[in-house]
Amino acid sequence: MEQKPLEQQVSDALQEDPKEIAERVRQLTVDALSGRPLDTTGMRETFATVTDGIREGASRRSARMEEAIKEAMHGMDGALRNFAEATSLAIQEARSEGKAYSSEEFSSLLDDVKSLQTLMADTLTKGAKQATGAAQSTLSQLAEHARIHGTAAGKELFAIQTRLTQTMAEVTKEAVSDGTKTLQAGGKLMAGLTAGFLRGIADRLQNAADRGKGR
Repeated sequence: MEQKPLEQQVSDALQEDPKEIAERVRQLTVDALSGRPLDTTGMRETFATVTDGIREGASRRSARMEEAIKEAMHGMDGALRNFAEATSLAIQEARSEGKAYSSEEFSSLLDDVKSLQTLMADTLTKGAKQATGAAQSTLSQLAEHARIHGTAAGKELFAIQTRLTQTMAEVTKEAVSDGTKTLQAGGKLMAGLTAGFLRGIADRLQNAADRGKGR
């Protein structure tokens, strides 16, 4: 059977019991992220598609619509936390294995992490503008809360930003000490490491879902 587009899968997930929505949306989002290049543009596009599915799914519900939207938002934030987890693991792997990465590599990743700290608020704001009625009000409130108070994923990404800044200082110091201007690794290797860890997380979530269904 041909797989439904991501937006339709998310919309369908919004029809489930609210207590199951967050985990389902997180699983769908992580799976989508793990199947494409990990850059800020791709991630923002994926989250925009998920938000479109949430908006569409909310319009199909006849009851507990606000609760469903909030649970879906928790699922998106959970997916972003999984990306933060994968990024953190990639950094640890790179340093523990003694792999040589240029300061430019870490600088690029640092820029991405900074940008993604506002991803939830930005995505929800855009989704609210495209929604109507109670869905618009709920998304607007969630966006405002995310912008003022932040999200769990945003806090984790900020912690990663701090570690990356420290790592960049170490890498630069090592490069100067070695008398080298550019270290060995190319610009795609760190993204590749992160993608690998995220794929592992996606598989873990799928296995947990399958066990929950008794497969």
